[in-house]
Amino acid sequence: MTFVATESGLWAPPWLVWALGELGQKEIPGSAENLRIAWYHGFTAAGPASEDVAWCSSGLCAAFEDGAKIRSTRSKAAVSWATWGDASPLRLGAVLVFGKADPDAKGTGHVALCGGWSKDRVLAVGGNQGNAWSAVPRPRAGLVAVRWPKGYAWSQ
Repeated sequence: MTFVATESGLWAPPWLVWALGELGQKEIPGSAENLRIAWYHGFTAAGPASEDVAWCSSGLCAAFEDGAKIRSTRSKAAVSWATWGDASPLRLGAVLVFGKADPDAKGTGHVALCGGWSKDRVLAVGGNQGNAWSAVPRPRAGLVAVRWPKGYAWSQ
């Protein structure tokens, strides 16, 4: 796997670089729709959907499929990532799966990419965080799984 440099000089896997490029995508209040969010849903087996449908997993499907040509879970369910790929330690670009108690889980779980970490927090880069694609610090205690694409070595 080839890592690429971000504008800040950070070396990161291509799906994380792709995800960082999505920062700022957000839901549109009212009856209008952000068509980019419907496009994310198109990477799932169930196909396009409204932005009213939870889209954190759909966003990650797009990041892996469009951003890195890696097969995703192709599911709109955040929990689908808990068994995808291989178990992993925290590292840039790892998939972070959060339990049902997460603030953005709405009772169903949440998923994002690892943008960094400290002793008790992880920086979650992903969609549908406060109805937007954002980078949000979250408690590490809320993690239920950390995953990495099967067959992709951690290297530069």
